[in-house]
Amino acid sequence: MTTIVIVLLALCVIAAAIALRSRGAAKTSRPRETRETDSMTIDDIQQQAAGNLDRQADLLFDYLQGSHSNDEKAQALSRLHDVAMTGNAQGQFRLGLSYDLGRGIARDTDQLKYWLGKASAQGHEQARLALDILNGETV
Repeated sequence: MTTIVIVLLALCVIAAAIALRSRGAAKTSRPRETRETDSMTIDDIQQQAAGNLDRQADLLFDYLQGSHSNDEKAQALSRLHDVAMTGNAQGQFRLGLSYDLGRGIARDTDQLKYWLGKASAQGHEQARLALDILNGETV
């Protein structure tokens, strides 16, 4: 008899949780996060961050995460690649992350590790930590 009571109570709790979750789901649809680059063009980014490749890399990466067209993302990715090719560690790190996230570019673990390795070799700490995690090393 005790087992039946426990099972019935458990079923009531589960049913209540499902009801609350479904009611709460309708209310909790949050608006999309606004990004600094939502209203910017690639030219705006280059002008705003002129002479600061780290800042360009960060803005271009943020741009790739936004809701821009595929053509606009391709331009941003091309520019981020250019920044990485200058040897800028932040640009290399951000390009590597782009290969991991697959936004504006196909996911590619080999390219991810390549660009993180380039940045890490220059002392970029976040890149080194990311590589350690990818390689299964304890951090």
